[in-house]
Amino acid sequence: MAKKPNTLEPTVDALRLKIAELEAAVSSLPKSGARRDKIVADIGKLARALIDLSVSLDRRPDRAIMTFLTDTLDDLVVRSAEWGSTAQRDARSALTEIVAKLATIAADLDPIREPVDFFDPTRPETAGRLVAMALIEQQRLPLSMVGRMYGSGVYAIYYTGDHPAYVRISGTETPIYVGKADPAEPEARNARAQGPRLSVRLQDHRKMIRTVAKYALENPSADNPPLDLDHFDYRRLVVATNAQLVAESLLISIFKPVWNSDMNVCWGISKHGDAEETRRNKRSPWDVLHPGRKWATSNELVDAKPRDTILKEIDAHFEAYPPFKDRSLIIDRFLAEFQQAPVELGSGDDGDEQEGA
Repeated sequence: MAKKPNTLEPTVDALRLKIAELEAAVSSLPKSGARRDKIVADIGKLARALIDLSVSLDRRPDRAIMTFLTDTLDDLVVRSAEWGSTAQRDARSALTEIVAKLATIAADLDPIREPVDFFDPTRPETAGRLVAMALIEQQRLPLSMVGRMYGSGVYAIYYTGDHPAYVRISGTETPIYVGKADPAEPEARNARAQGPRLSVRLQDHRKMIRTVAKYALENPSADNPPLDLDHFDYRRLVVATNAQLVAESLLISIFKPVWNSDMNVCWGISKHGDAEETRRNKRSPWDVLHPGRKWATSNELVDAKPRDTILKEIDAHFEAYPPFKDRSLIIDRFLAEFQQAPVELGSGDDGDEQEGA
């Protein structure tokens, strides 16, 4: 019995011919311009029409699709060498999304499910989460009584007072500031080799708060309620060299501490003054809200933000990121990062041959 001719074949041939004509027209055009862009768009539309028709003509549509993808990638390699930097940048961005889509499609074609994540204890991100969890388990101690101790690592500072700006986080498990202390030796293998870096860092913060607290008491003002060093606690954790890097980043992303510069709200406690040639830099929001550090009172400085703006931004910040009032919720948050997607339940038939079959 003779095979019935497929009436779509002439259409496919016509499409191929039209694409070839358009490609030839593009090669004679300038590298940019409205006419060139239209022809390129037309080629794309025709190519999509061609692949749809090719799939309908093939008894194995998967082969037609894969051949089209392979040919397209080969063509991309050749053409991309002629692209400018802007086109290459945009193509990289688009290809990143396409790769992710292809990975999802490939996974969906496999009858055996694959976990979304692969737990690797050696990954920096995993180590960062473990360090952050370990820090939360440390005892909270008064910042006014920081003792000297060897070691670098991460720390968190908490507020327990009644300053109007920070009443939302007072006494909660959300720190007002988190930070890290890098080791004295980049390759330090133990706490002694790391040096007393955590202690020095915390003592530095203690000095800053003590300075502005004293200034506020000596210069009483309704606009400048004093901080009290006795209203600050801290946690610290000595960690292996370099583990502090990812841990600090994770702690900031979880707690959004209002004094950290990443929040762009009330940053500046870590500033130590500008060099002589840069003294005209702006006064940090922290120094606007808590004046008293000698170098920050220079008349050559201007405020980075008005005081009222800082207070409004602090209030909005706490509204957007409500504080953690229960430590168990923090642990749950960290542990949730380790959770993989649930395994889909099958029918109970794993495909094995029945015994005795």
